[in-house]
Amino acid sequence: MSEAIRLLRYDGRFVPGVRGLENPGIAICYFNSMLQALMSCSAFNMLVLKWPAPSDVMIEYCNLLRGKTDAKNLLIMLIRKNNTLVFGQQDDMHLGLGIFLETMPVRIQNLFKLKHKSYVECHNCRTRHEVATPHEMAVTIDDVSTKEEMENAIMNSSSVISDYTCEKCNHRGDVVKRYSIARLSEIIVVILNKTRQGVKYFSPTLDFYSKPLDETLHYSVVAQVEHLGSTSGGHYYTLGKRNRIYLFDDDQIAEANTFTPTNNTYIVIYNLQ
Repeated sequence: MSEAIRLLRYDGRFVPGVRGLENPGIAICYFNSMLQALMSCSAFNMLVLKWPAPSDVMIEYCNLLRGKTDAKNLLIMLIRKNNTLVFGQQDDMHLGLGIFLETMPVRIQNLFKLKHKSYVECHNCRTRHEVATPHEMAVTIDDVSTKEEMENAIMNSSSVISDYTCEKCNHRGDVVKRYSIARLSEIIVVILNKTRQGVKYFSPTLDFYSKPLDETLHYSVVAQVEHLGSTSGGHYYTLGKRNRIYLFDDDQIAEANTFTPTNNTYIVIYNLQ
């Protein structure tokens, strides 16, 4: 895997103070939760704050960091740029995160983008073919119960491609597409399977060896997003890192002792340390 020449590591100077976000009764808890998670990511905040020619969305986010605006104004601005989101309608927090990050310059998006290397193997001639895979801003994992299993699930995954035709022997059939991480991002967004019953698992830290850098990259959780209810509705709140860990439930704030997996844990965000 090859990382950027200069990796941005966690720096508490670029994390804002503790502040709740108002929910004016228009189903924006998913957006408030997303913003509290992002505000816990110092690398993201630093780049947005220092960007030489910021867009209107970036300026509004900077105003939010400084406590000069609220989430509603930022959401309205985002909806005007992308009608996938609907004002007054609860949406999936991951969907909102993707739409929000797509408004950012590529360098900022790359803070979140994991570059995959992938291939399929023909069942007939056993030839391996590399397959183009877009950079992803999140990785989804299912059933893990240890730190090692979680690290392996992030680094290596698979999916099925139906009716794949081999370029060498023209054999057609279902094949397994296998992925491995070719470049780690400074911020890793992990989606946990919401349909899995019981307490979800995530490790408070992740460690990955980088051969080009000849060092182990250390990550720690900076945000944990909880989702109660169905996939089409429900309620979101976030545990986020400031000087300590806080629970942000719209405009309600409480101190939390630690990031702890629950039945409702949906997304966990790690920042390179």
